[in-house]
Amino acid sequence: MRDTYNPKSCDDGNSCTVDRCLPTKGCQHTPMDCQHNCLDKCNQSVCRNGTCVMERVNCDDNNPATCDSCDKLLGCRHTSCDDANMCTNDLCINNINGTCTHLPISCDDSKPATCDTCDKKLGCRHTSCDDANMCTIDMCTNNLNGTCSHTPINCDDNNKFTIDSCSLDTGLCVYYPNETAIEIDRMTNNADPTQSYANGQGLSDGFISLLQGFEVQAVNYNGEVLNKSGLNFTILITDASSSNITLPVTMTYLSNGTYSFTYVPLQLGNFVILITLDGVPIKNSTYSINIEGADKSTSAAYGLEQNQMVTTFQQTNFTIVWRNKIGAVLAIGQDNFNEQLLKT
Repeated sequence: MRDTYNPKSCDDGNSCTVDRCLPTKGCQHTPMDCQHNCLDKCNQSVCRNGTCVMERVNCDDNNPATCDSCDKLLGCRHTSCDDANMCTNDLCINNINGTCTHLPISCDDSKPATCDTCDKKLGCRHTSCDDANMCTIDMCTNNLNGTCSHTPINCDDNNKFTIDSCSLDTGLCVYYPNETAIEIDRMTNNADPTQSYANGQGLSDGFISLLQGFEVQAVNYNGEVLNKSGLNFTILITDASSSNITLPVTMTYLSNGTYSFTYVPLQLGNFVILITLDGVPIKNSTYSINIEGADKSTSAAYGLEQNQMVTTFQQTNFTIVWRNKIGAVLAIGQDNFNEQLLKT
């Protein structure tokens, strides 16, 4: 009985190869031979799906700085666009006619403290404007000629009562009290109790129930009139004998640092006026005054005629008008008048 042998399949599934089996080598896969026109190096015959077709040769070298073209006799040609200038970006914009562009590159490093320039041989150069001073703001003002500016840091806090400066160690602003300015302000814009003064009729003797008044002038520590409202003047008018009686006082700001004070005495006797500013007595305070009542030489009775006849049990009315010694009518007398009917 004879042995039987099945031929080995060498099909690689590629229609562009010739598959065969050699007894000594086994399966062989030989690419299909597509005849090529040696006079045209820009086109080539290749196998596609078992058929030879002509295709254009791809000359792209993936270098944007070369113009890639094809010569039938020489094949692919790569023309450089390099202009030997490190400050340009060289590109081919037309492979067919070999047109190149040379665009300036940007050397901006986004740092305001460097001047950015470009050297044709070295490329981008970045010159520092740092002056090693922590209290200046360093900037490049002209890239072309490398001009720098060094602007001092502004530490002005718009406060005249501080001395403003910059620390060379940290570059931070520091502020110290301006003692001179503080003292000038205190002397100029604050009232000095010991130089502020009062004057007016209401600081001398007066009469019960009649309006009394005086003025207080605010003076600063330089001895100048202080035109300022809202100062803390306090007026205390008390009974000199007991201090149990105080008189209410009305204050009005007039102008130019002048304050008006008025009061109405409702009691007879001696009183003391104490004027203070922020709790400190002003110049010449205190003041002693005497409040007087009616004067018998100016007071009078009305409604009774001399030698007027009256009968028993007849009601007779009359009026007594109290006046002080200057003849002013008093609303409150607090004086003892004795009325007697004498038989003649």
